[in-house]
Amino acid sequence: MRYEYSPSGVLLREKISFYNEGVVHSTGANTWHDQHRSDGRLVSRAQLSDSGATVELEKYDYYPGGGLRMIERMSRNPLTDDLELEKKEEYDQSGNWVRSTAYDVFKGKILKRDVFSYDDHGNIVGKVSYDREGSETMRVSWTYGVYGLRAREEIHVQFGQADSKRISYDKQGRVEQIEETHGNDLSDALNLHSVETYTYDARDRVSRWRRVIDGKWIPGVMIDTYEYTSQTLTIRTRYSTKALETFLYSFLDSCYLPG
Repeated sequence: MRYEYSPSGVLLREKISFYNEGVVHSTGANTWHDQHRSDGRLVSRAQLSDSGATVELEKYDYYPGGGLRMIERMSRNPLTDDLELEKKEEYDQSGNWVRSTAYDVFKGKILKRDVFSYDDHGNIVGKVSYDREGSETMRVSWTYGVYGLRAREEIHVQFGQADSKRISYDKQGRVEQIEETHGNDLSDALNLHSVETYTYDARDRVSRWRRVIDGKWIPGVMIDTYEYTSQTLTIRTRYSTKALETFLYSFLDSCYLPG
């Protein structure tokens, strides 16, 4: 591996050589050329072939105050041999990533777009995804409790069905409950609702897991209890109050259980 630096110590290029049957080969796929502004901020980063042609290119744009405003990633279209826009990331003046757009390098059209939103403390509170037609495909929301810990996550998906997932956390930031709903427009038999709850011991290890399933095909209650010793973990699984199976796993204390 070979690195080239500018007089000020900025990495300009890296090149990786590898051996194959006693012959040294160099690959241009790992040769990069960076350009910087006078203040040291990165302006562009090009991935070069052995012939020096640009294979991929990243361009960086900044706000007048110096904060990153946008990154554009371009790749070479094999049909036209031109560099085409592949992805664009946009940031607000607080440094938050607010929009991501993916493009079809063959047609130059939008494939997918994600939009992010934040609260006054800089916590991400929402993400909305859109397809190439501009229709919403997924919506995610987050809420936060005391000490800035994420208290809830809700996911709603639209693909001919409506799915949602809600994750709740306790004051220590541990997962407390996961509630999932799967709705299907074709048949009520495909609808499913489940709730998982987690209980922890004094060492923050899961001591009990319970899942309640409400659906026409697979209703029931499943409960796992966890029993710890110095070197073993026993998981006892019960389904609809009937003992199903007992699993015994042995682990070295140093690699699994906390010391």
